[in-house]
Amino acid sequence: MPNVNTSEQTLESNPSSAVHKPFSWLRDDVKNHPMADFVALTMDVCDGIKTCLEIIHVSNLERSSNAELDPQDAELPAVNAHDATNLLRFTIASAKLLRGVANEKIDMINAYGMAELQNMKVRAK
Repeated sequence: MPNVNTSEQTLESNPSSAVHKPFSWLRDDVKNHPMADFVALTMDVCDGIKTCLEIIHVSNLERSSNAELDPQDAELPAVNAHDATNLLRFTIASAKLLRGVANEKIDMINAYGMAELQNMKVRAK
């Protein structure tokens, strides 16, 4: 099949053109703030942990409710017990990841102090 892209549509001629636009919690003018990446990472990881815990909780409630019902009246939980355990392990790993990144930021702040943070803010502008 021949290529139907015009020169205006190709990556070489217009590197910013694409169907997908990257998502960011942050406006473009504040993305260089020294803590911007960490704060955005925190939002993403916390949203993921919250979602996993909600799925686990609802599935556990459904299993408990099903225990009192006849099998034909039972409803399937969102995830089985094995997958719920995997989601729980994933949330633990996610929390460890976030803590590790926070620890690196704390070490940087302790090593370089407030003056370096202020310099980073100025350089980011």
